[in-house]
Amino acid sequence: EFRRVLFRSWVVLASLLVYSGNRGRADVLHKSGLRIAGVALGTLTAPLFAALAPAGHDWLQGPPLVLLLLAIVGLGLWLRAWSYAAWACAMTLMIGLLQSSAGVPAAEAGGIQLWTRLLATLAGAACSLAAAWFVLPVRSEPVLRRRIADTLAALSDYLAERSPEHEHRVIAALARLDEVAPPWEAWER
Repeated sequence: EFRRVLFRSWVVLASLLVYSGNRGRADVLHKSGLRIAGVALGTLTAPLFAALAPAGHDWLQGPPLVLLLLAIVGLGLWLRAWSYAAWACAMTLMIGLLQSSAGVPAAEAGGIQLWTRLLATLAGAACSLAAAWFVLPVRSEPVLRRRIADTLAALSDYLAERSPEHEHRVIAALARLDEVAPPWEAWER
């Protein structure tokens, strides 16, 4: 029963995180791929990290464990600006370390709960993709076109009358355009 509840919780969490704040179908697809890749990498490398805290040993318990977990969170947050997959990987590694410190043997740390999380992430990504394509389909091309048009309009106003207000509008429009760029850059690669 606990595994079913855990699986459902991970599905809902993955679906919510992938779908929320999306900027069209391409964004949902991109975030789904990054989350799946990060969780998969974390699941595969968790046994290596869990070997640092083998069950029954006290050297990585209490404050040292908390410091290591905080270091992983900090690294995950820092790398999140580079890729969302790094954040998902860091969180999965944290779960593996916590499992290991709770007495789950290192050989199993990449086992039941982490594999359940990976399967739930796949299911959550599928739910998000289904919602993005069939429930509330927001095509990515019109979103991109709109952001480009807004940027060009702000740039046109700035070139017509160079003022701090127009400069601020150009900077804001460029920032909004950058928000929709990652899926397109990934597609180009």
